[in-house]
Amino acid sequence: MEFPDALHYLMKDQKMTVEHLEETSLISTRTIIRLSNDPDYGVTREHIVALSVGLTLPPIISMELLRKAGLVMKNTMRHNTYCMILCEMYSCRIEAVNQFLVSLNIPPLTRLGAKM
Repeated sequence: MEFPDALHYLMKDQKMTVEHLEETSLISTRTIIRLSNDPDYGVTREHIVALSVGLTLPPIISMELLRKAGLVMKNTMRHNTYCMILCEMYSCRIEAVNQFLVSLNIPPLTRLGAKM
């Protein structure tokens, strides 16, 4: 199963519409549709963290999504912070996650989050 299939499966499993996932992840509907349909669309770590928070995914599932996207977290402050969010803040609202990131001088996860 590739990343788009996995995302589609998780959304279906949680009965999550694209519109609701936009609200809970602050990823635009258009981007969510691309991520869930196009294996060549450039998924980012920020997408996966925002989707994981939006879907309230347990850390092990989030790490599997990263793997399916061909991404790894590097030993940087930003990536270590993302790992902490995936492990400790995945049940928080995306707005709280973005506020936390901004407090550390890390940009919000999405453009929609930057409009806060």
